[in-house]
Amino acid sequence: MKIAAIDVGSNSIHLLIARVLPDHGYEVIHKDKAMVRLGSRAFARGELTPATQRRAFVALERFAEVIRRFEVDVVVGVATSAVREASNGTAFLREVRRRTGLKIDRISGSEEARLVAVAVAGLPPFGRGKHLVVDIGGGSTELAVLNNEEPQVIDSLRMGAVRLADEVRVKDRPGKKGLKEYMAAAREGMGAAHRRLRDLKFDEVAGTSGTIVCLGMLAARRAGRTLSRGETFVVTREEISRELNYLASLALDERRDYMAEQSPRADIIVPGGAILMTVLEGVANDRVHIPDRSIRDGMILDHIRQRMEATALDHIKGLARIAGGDKGDRYDPHTVRERNLVSFAMRYHYEARHAHQVMSLASQLFDETADLHGLGNEEKFYLEAAALLHDIGQYIAYSQHHKHSLYLILNGSLSGFSEREIAVIGNVARYHRKGFPQLTHPEYAALAPEDRKLVVTLAALLRVADGLDHGHLNSVNRIRVEATRRKAVLNLTAGRDCAAEMERAGRKADLFEETFGRRVMFKARRSRSDAKGSKAEAVA
Repeated sequence: MKIAAIDVGSNSIHLLIARVLPDHGYEVIHKDKAMVRLGSRAFARGELTPATQRRAFVALERFAEVIRRFEVDVVVGVATSAVREASNGTAFLREVRRRTGLKIDRISGSEEARLVAVAVAGLPPFGRGKHLVVDIGGGSTELAVLNNEEPQVIDSLRMGAVRLADEVRVKDRPGKKGLKEYMAAAREGMGAAHRRLRDLKFDEVAGTSGTIVCLGMLAARRAGRTLSRGETFVVTREEISRELNYLASLALDERRDYMAEQSPRADIIVPGGAILMTVLEGVANDRVHIPDRSIRDGMILDHIRQRMEATALDHIKGLARIAGGDKGDRYDPHTVRERNLVSFAMRYHYEARHAHQVMSLASQLFDETADLHGLGNEEKFYLEAAALLHDIGQYIAYSQHHKHSLYLILNGSLSGFSEREIAVIGNVARYHRKGFPQLTHPEYAALAPEDRKLVVTLAALLRVADGLDHGHLNSVNRIRVEATRRKAVLNLTAGRDCAAEMERAGRKADLFEETFGRRVMFKARRSRSDAKGSKAEAVA
């Protein structure tokens, strides 16, 4: 299998193509990049400029052709801070898909940090122990911890080399004064993260991204070391400082001549270096390891582990185990996405017994109505995730808690998911009660048309599942659906009388009826032997 990873960054757009090996490792077979500067003027204006978008379209059209030529099986694409923050970022990604067929997902800063840490995890010397991973992009800086190879995000800072160069105007030859201005702005941008770094002790520090690699190579060259392509190399804090001060002493044209093949970074290397030095001020380590890894490697590894070693069906089975055991137990899931979902739910004190029951019922409804919706395992996983999280908004307040659930899911740094996946899950959870999805609702309207349709379908199932556990009594055990052209009969097996649950589910079946064009009816039978012959029926 061949996988392509596309990283649409604020400075450059990168392509990495890899072949998956039998041991679930990978080998890189192609790399490419285009420095389009999507972040140029975007952070101040709040939108991507027409000129940078045109350059991006050209680059991505070329990448799409390369991907076809290499006969790639899977393409994973992410867009980071420039697209993430731009008011026209969604429109830009839609146009990319229209022109190239490439599906690029915006990801949060915390997810960006996690993927960078995944790329570095396990490389020597980043095995056991606690290590800091620093990634300086064009628009943001990601800080993550590897704790015995387990990625943990510290922060994603809205501070990158391109952004800092745009926001802090210094002379063509920055000199010591200009470098101090960059450093002061970087310290302000780091804020509380600087203090958090001082409270932690790290065995080693890893630096990734083009800015750090470029500065590190220049510093190593000045120190007289010869580097081999693909190896992890080490530079000291003193070497970085010495090189940065020299670069700041040069005028822009002089920096371009000095940096040779790295000259496209000449205008951002000093602000980028100032960010790195500011991060290093907060730690006791006097050296930085610079591996030949990037977010693209993290994307490849994450896909192998999450989508190949652990498929969507595996995630579903894992979440099903939550609902299948003791409903009140805290389940220890094995995959990243399961673990993050359950940890996220626990953070907001979810009612595990009810959430797991609704998840189980929603999962059964999904399977039983497969012929009506035609969706697959990935969409089923979104439904189960939304079911698990649908009531977390009660952490804020019961009133309007469906809207609070949406807010928490969208803004709570749910890692392991793309921005698009988080938006789908959040909207499905939001519509588990009250009004139907409407284009007047901004979070719903912001979705792509196909995702709006998906949200409606999944929410229709979730509303009925939630209604069937209205009393939080776990009364309903199983659901079987008999669908005809005009109606859908939900045959329930229950451990106790469930007339109240059927009545509530019937009231919440309105979106189901509208979506699938079938009238909903409920029939129930008791599963306990002492209730033999006892039946209840209701028509919605």
